[in-house]
Amino acid sequence: AAIREVDPSTPILIEAAQGANPSGFPTLRPIAGNNLVYGVHLYYPHAFTHQRQNGAAEFGSPETSPFKFYPGWMPQINWRDEGWLSEPYEWWDRWEIAAASLPVFEFLIRYRRPLDVGEFGVTGYVRDAAGPCATWWTGDAMDLARRWGASWDLYGYHGGFGWYEGVPDLVTSYWMFADGPFREQ
Repeated sequence: AAIREVDPSTPILIEAAQGANPSGFPTLRPIAGNNLVYGVHLYYPHAFTHQRQNGAAEFGSPETSPFKFYPGWMPQINWRDEGWLSEPYEWWDRWEIAAASLPVFEFLIRYRRPLDVGEFGVTGYVRDAAGPCATWWTGDAMDLARRWGASWDLYGYHGGFGWYEGVPDLVTSYWMFADGPFREQ
């Protein structure tokens, strides 16, 4: 209400708890108002998308953890404890990402609100194998956003984190040939 007193028309982004991850959607409820967009961040599995993030040990390093390929086996994220990586390992692929994102599907079906995938990407340093794995993962994430009917923002598309060989061509191809809001008329 306070925002609308000052600006009645600019869209407002509302994100779920737990870092806007799909795991925060079971407790997200729509709020009253107009021109509201609900946001989600898609980084599942974090053990792949954030590995060796800024050299932090909890995301793995060559000394403590081998490179994690996508699709592939990943350690679980233990959200309750200080450390992120725990046993047992889980298999992650496009179907597992969709399954872990089920709360977002349920929110969209129940409340029929606009959705923005406000962040997604492979942000961690993942050595030479990053290109093919990051491109594959990015395609799966864009496909999920398309199925949700969401707008989306690829983190680091124009450089820095997320800039891996193959990703720019994949995104350009998606925009040029996808059915839906990105297709030029």
